[in-house]
Amino acid sequence: MKGLGYKSIGTASVICRFTSEPFMTQPVQFFVFEKLQCEVLFGREFLRATQTLDIYQHRLRSIESTITASAAVRSISHVGECLKCWLDGIPVRSLPDTGANVNLISSEFAEILDYHNGPGGKTIQVGEQVWIEFADCSTARIEGTIQLTVSFCPPKETNGVLKLIESSGSSANKTPARGIKALQSNINIIEPFHIIKDLSYDVILGETILTTVDAYNQHSSGFSTPEKRKEGCIAIARKKKPGEGTQHPKTLRNPEQKFRDKFSLEYDRYQREKESHEDERLHGRISDKEAQIKCSQTDQNHLEWLRMHREPLE
Repeated sequence: MKGLGYKSIGTASVICRFTSEPFMTQPVQFFVFEKLQCEVLFGREFLRATQTLDIYQHRLRSIESTITASAAVRSISHVGECLKCWLDGIPVRSLPDTGANVNLISSEFAEILDYHNGPGGKTIQVGEQVWIEFADCSTARIEGTIQLTVSFCPPKETNGVLKLIESSGSSANKTPARGIKALQSNINIIEPFHIIKDLSYDVILGETILTTVDAYNQHSSGFSTPEKRKEGCIAIARKKKPGEGTQHPKTLRNPEQKFRDKFSLEYDRYQREKESHEDERLHGRISDKEAQIKCSQTDQNHLEWLRMHREPLE
């Protein structure tokens, strides 16, 4: 995040499955790091592919904790996706980080917006000392905080101003405001941005504002991919109000994606069959021995399927 790479020590393939339909059981490759700001991070590519950021946000839950959370940004690697927005009327392609609980701006871009300590500069709040924690557990002290007007359409098309009650950075462990369905897509939002020297990106938008404006649905046309890379930026999102979400056109899938779907169907079948045998036993429809035999046969069938598809699994 500050111009330095973060090298993984290896990879691990783990079977992942959502707790509600669609289960989408599939093997997911994780990069393994010696140190990480939290135990598990799901990448943008996975969240986008499973439509977790827009269609199925019911999967996401806020984590309640009595421990004060630090101000954190959890993106790793190169930009996989940008979101166009306007800060104080100036267009910029920001990094959307749904794992961040603060908004960040580089000192260089802050100067472009005329926020600096020299004569005639706009006001920078420098009283509070805030440290930002990054995904690799490194930290950086902010140079100050500024209040910016954020919009997702050109200034001449905006209408009205909104200041969030629980803004990004007001408290690191507050639950962000949920996406408000009635919120105008052309409204201006006043949000605090922490200034970081040598930040790799001009602007990083945190979870609060992304969730509030329902960015992945209401402003989907503002997203773009600057360049294709294997790694995706890390992101964690929150759930939004029921009923929100729009369908997106299906994209062509490569052979690996097709096999993941095939594997998901097989694994779901396997799990359902095992659960059915257990249900029959619990209700007395079959004996314990019969249930054991049926489960053993189900295991054998699943192992046979895995053997038949050993090459794509590897």
